[in-house]
This record gives sequence, C-alpha cells and structure tokens, in this order.
Amino acid sequence: MTGPVARGTPLFALLLSCATCGPEPDVPMDFCTTLRQDDRPALRDAVNEYLSGLSARETLSARLERLRQWIAAQPCVTAAELDPTLLDTEPPIQQVRVRVEGEDTARSLGIVLDPDRLRSNLR
Repeated sequence: MTGPVARGTPLFALLLSCATCGPEPDVPMDFCTTLRQDDRPALRDAVNEYLSGLSARETLSARLERLRQWIAAQPCVTAAELDPTLLDTEPPIQQVRVRVEGEDTARSLGIVLDPDRLRSNLR
C-alpha cells in the first residue's frame, strides 16, 4: 500500500505507543524542576555540571558571575544574586541567592571555593 496513509501509519503507531513513555532514566531533570522540588542531589549535580564546564583560566569572580548569569537565565528564576560576603569556612563558601517565580522567599545555593575547582555544597 502506498500513499499518505500508509507512510503516516508507522509514525502514528510510534507516537501512540510512546504516549505513556516517561523520561529516560539517565536523563537528568532540568534545573527548574530540581529547584522547585528541592531535589538537592539533582540540583547539586546540575550546578556542578555547569561549573565543570567553566574555564579554570577565568578568574574566580568571572566564573561566579557566569554561574549567577546562568542561574538567572533559567525560566523559573526571577533573580539571582551573589551574596556580598563569603561564609567563613575552609574553604570559603559563596552564597547565591535565588528567587523562584511564584515563591515569596529566596533560596540559597552554596558554592565551595576550592583552590582547584568550584563546586556546590548542596546535600
């Protein structure tokens, strides 16, 4: 059989068979989903994945600003600001204050300023 119906049938059958398919198990949830669900391990992984892609040649302040901009660009985020003071720990921790659309309070994401790399301290 030829014609539009015959060519479209396999595609339709494929779409119908995947109507109840869920996300792939190894595909990470997006940033906004993890933030809204307060899924701290997944949020930590998402932030760390972004941080690992930043060039170590950039200054610390440039990398932190790029992180802030990346967070602020997320569709669920209305504002992201770097806290002006560091937490006095060893190594120090930079807090990023995040305002999520539809929420009254800001969330705080801690970034450990290791000499070798930046990483999230969410647990």
